[in-house]
Amino acid sequence: MEEQAQAAAGGAWRVGLVGHRDAFDAATAARIRAQARAYFRRWATEHAGVTVYTMLATGADTLLTEVALECAARLITVVPFPDYAQDFAAEERTRYHAFVRQAAMVKQMTASKRSARAYFTAGKWLIRQVDCVLAVWDGQPARGVGGTGDVVAYARERGVPFFVIDHIRATEAKE
Repeated sequence: MEEQAQAAAGGAWRVGLVGHRDAFDAATAARIRAQARAYFRRWATEHAGVTVYTMLATGADTLLTEVALECAARLITVVPFPDYAQDFAAEERTRYHAFVRQAAMVKQMTASKRSARAYFTAGKWLIRQVDCVLAVWDGQPARGVGGTGDVVAYARERGVPFFVIDHIRATEAKE
């Protein structure tokens, strides 16, 4: 299945999108979008195309996905468990399904039910597919297994470059 995901990327620069599930105020969301837009515009000039991999979680994943699609990126979504859409409130669920309909590929993971392990397994699969990671992250360890801190740590262990948008301090950094 990893070969299918890479084929769906069509030789494009593959970017994993991860981040906190926080509800951002309008000003913070605007800063995140502006910084993400700068990354996607740069990658679009450096590569034949950009494909993003994401679980489409509420918060950072959604913001980054919106920007990626505005910048003509292809979308591959990762579904950690079958009833994942139930994790979203009604409005968020509608947006989630709209994104899924736009996806070039939907990767359904094998977990049968919601769990921290299911999220982390999906996050690790995502990291194994990509050339780099764009993370909206406060630099802190994960608050639970499979959180943003764990996924970033896994990227670091595997030597996958990652770019961080720190939503708390509104800065950006490259690791």
